[in-house]
Amino acid sequence: AQLLAAGSDQITALSTTQLAALTATQLGGLDGSRVAALSTDGLAALSPASIGALSTATTSLWGQAGYAALSTAQVAALSTGVAAGLDATAIGALATTQLAALGSAQLSALSGPALAALTETQIGALGAGGIGGLAVAALGATQIAALGTAQVPGLGSAQLAALSATQTAGLATTQLAALAPAAAAGLVVAGLDAGGIGALGTAQVAALGSAQVAALDSGQVAAMASAQFAALSATAIAGLDLGQASARLPALTTAQMGGLGSAQIASLGTTGLAALAETQVAALSATGLAGLDGAQVAQLGTALQGLSASQLGGLGSAQVAALSTETLAGFSAGQVAGLSYSGVSGLATTQLAALGGAQIAALRPVQLLALGTGQVAALASTQVAALGSAQIAGMAAAQIGALDSGQMAALTGTALAALDAVQVGALSTADVAAITPDAFLGLTPAALQALSSTQLAAVTTGQLAAMRARQAEGFGREQLFAMSPEQLAALYG
Repeated sequence: AQLLAAGSDQITALSTTQLAALTATQLGGLDGSRVAALSTDGLAALSPASIGALSTATTSLWGQAGYAALSTAQVAALSTGVAAGLDATAIGALATTQLAALGSAQLSALSGPALAALTETQIGALGAGGIGGLAVAALGATQIAALGTAQVPGLGSAQLAALSATQTAGLATTQLAALAPAAAAGLVVAGLDAGGIGALGTAQVAALGSAQVAALDSGQVAAMASAQFAALSATAIAGLDLGQASARLPALTTAQMGGLGSAQIASLGTTGLAALAETQVAALSATGLAGLDGAQVAQLGTALQGLSASQLGGLGSAQVAALSTETLAGFSAGQVAGLSYSGVSGLATTQLAALGGAQIAALRPVQLLALGTGQVAALASTQVAALGSAQIAGMAAAQIGALDSGQMAALTGTALAALDAVQVGALSTADVAAITPDAFLGLTPAALQALSSTQLAAVTTGQLAAMRARQAEGFGREQLFAMSPEQLAALYG
């Protein structure tokens, strides 16, 4: 209470020891004019905690000598409110050592006029630890140029993102090279020239996002070294205009290839595709592959043999139609099984002819359903022989009806055992007669009973003789009555 009642002359009469002993509460309670009346020695004697308790109303009464008298510890203790109130006069009074003591929060609080008052020398003296709070976008070109390579790593991505393209263009290559990799995510790349692009390290390039990469022009892309190009993340590569980067395609990693979208792949001409290695093609995503047109598929040729089943599943009918017979013949059974319904529907008869028995056997029932009757009719007897019971069971009656006698003769009894009544009804008399005796044994009673009188008449004595052990099993009474004497003799012996 006595201290609060003391006048300016009494306050100034306190010794430096007494002033140093004042608590923050005591000093904060004093009228600003009485604190301002202290000599520079008196101000210097105050504890940092006491200085931190002072308001702008008090510190604004100090002259340049007062600010200049503060120790670095006292400067570091100034509140953000006081920092926000610093004017050009106060800034001009601070020595480089004092400015170096300002922390991130204090620098962040500086007003526009205060920032504008900072000289290049003062800028260069700011502590690296506090630089992250500096409103860099409010600085002039010469001030930004004054930031040292030891300070630049303290800049964050938000600070860089706030810079204009012109300000970014003013960054020296040494400053760009010193940026923290994570901060590069905020870099306004449109402001960089070829030298600026070339100054970025691979770690910084790896931090660039897809929007930044999309903003690069052809000159900037051309300025990137292969190592930089290879450092782009799979996410960032999605923003790349491949038309501008055709010369850099060989540098793309498999991870980057997986990040390419369909539009990017579509933008590549056959020349661009020709530059890709088989490992790069194999790394394309199903989404990316969807961007290939027929000419591009044909260009890739056997390089597509490195694709997985899931990747091949992304190809549509027009793309599959463009596959060469050599490429198809080189697919594994698993790859063939990966083709989509749409993809299989695009196979021409010449392409189907290139598939081996193992590949045909790998086709899923839903894939077989995609084949038209013309495609089914074009299958070789050796291919038909590879069909299993599940495949036969899944075929439409029209597809079964499209099989000719040579194809029917190739079916095994196991496969024929899968025929249902509707499918049997689609068989021609020539088809029925072409079934081998051993295979005929595979027909179920339901299938046999589905034979019409016309079809029954086509059943050979050889087929019936093979059924002798079963005799009339499976045939209906009316069917037996309809058989010829020769057929009955063959059946009963």
